[in-house]
Amino acid sequence: MKWIYQQPDKKKGDYWFAGRCIATAGISNEISMEELRAIAQDVHNKAFTFGGIDYLQKYVHEDTKRVVWIIDQVTRSSLKNGDHPPEHNYFTILFPEEY
Repeated sequence: MKWIYQQPDKKKGDYWFAGRCIATAGISNEISMEELRAIAQDVHNKAFTFGGIDYLQKYVHEDTKRVVWIIDQVTRSSLKNGDHPPEHNYFTILFPEEY
């Protein structure tokens, strides 16, 4: 994978990146579906490995140094508690300038 995971300042959280994946128009125009799947799978695996991670994760392309953010919307506990309906369980892949 040409996208390298950047360890965030805040490592722990209750975000699992297990919901629906949404890519912005900018991301969809510049990054292949194969790369998007790889990023989504990698961030989900990191959440599983660490028992949850922070809501904001970052990847940097090894050649272009282009940055991608992945932002999860709700915590696992808020979904389990019923604080959010299942349709709120999604994460977004975007460029920082699209935030």
